[in-house]
Amino acid sequence: MDVKKIVAFLLLILVILVFSGCAGGSSVKTGSGQEDKTGYGLKATLKFDTRWISSGKVNYELTLVNSGVNTVTITQGDNFKLTTKMKLEGANLFTDDSINNFYSRVFQNGNDITLGHDQTITVAGVLQIRDDVLASKTIDSFDYVLQIIYHYKTEFNNNIHINTEFKTSNLMTVKDSVSQAAPVQVTSLELIPGTTNTDYDLLFGVEDKAKSYSSSVQPVQIDNIVFSMGNAQLSGCTPWTKESSNQYKTMDSPKLSSEFRNLVMRCQVSIDEGKDYDTKVFGSFEYDYKIVQTGTVNLPKIQDNMFDDTSSK
Repeated sequence: MDVKKIVAFLLLILVILVFSGCAGGSSVKTGSGQEDKTGYGLKATLKFDTRWISSGKVNYELTLVNSGVNTVTITQGDNFKLTTKMKLEGANLFTDDSINNFYSRVFQNGNDITLGHDQTITVAGVLQIRDDVLASKTIDSFDYVLQIIYHYKTEFNNNIHINTEFKTSNLMTVKDSVSQAAPVQVTSLELIPGTTNTDYDLLFGVEDKAKSYSSSVQPVQIDNIVFSMGNAQLSGCTPWTKESSNQYKTMDSPKLSSEFRNLVMRCQVSIDEGKDYDTKVFGSFEYDYKIVQTGTVNLPKIQDNMFDDTSSK
């Protein structure tokens, strides 16, 4: 056989093998289970620069980052507030005009803020100290509170394996990552025996994963809960708080707070005895998530002649 034909034939075989390998590799990702996701929703960072206190100004820089998988929208009004209070007097340190200018810069042209996944917005400007405060020369620090509230929907979808042949502690195995890149997440899934051979409780552990973005833990009310297993939507789901490893206490409504940090949604399911099979659990829930950041900013001492126009002559 001609050498060129042999080489061509071998190259053809190699190409076929390469494409076959690619096709085989893609089959590893079969199923629509949830991939590993990282991120906790919206993070806000507010910094103040007091180097220009001699001109009665404090510079600021606000950075908003959305690490959540879903788009975050911040609306104007009560959902976004900045307050600044003098340490002793309790009055606002800055002029109304400069505070209004701060909001105008954040909400450009009166529009709501919309941040997609991994999107960052940075706003910088100047806050003007009130004239009467400058004249008093007594202010040495101020407290600030930044409050942001935004609506979010957490969605999850996990492949699981169920084996009820023996009523042991390993009734269910989660086959993919339990993570949603959301401020509030389903962090655990567990199946426990019920009162009969076919009754079980499916437990969804829910946690506030973004609580470190606030200066203190803020309450979260969970609404519009929809959980499903296989082709059936689960009903009769009730909220519980986990007090110890195997102790649960019922709650009036599904919520997270500084008092109730471990929420468990407990859903009753019926599974035939001796079953061994693969299926899915999936669902969603909604909530308004609040970020509250507080802090104290120390100001350089205002000298008696700092604002005297004749002092530089």
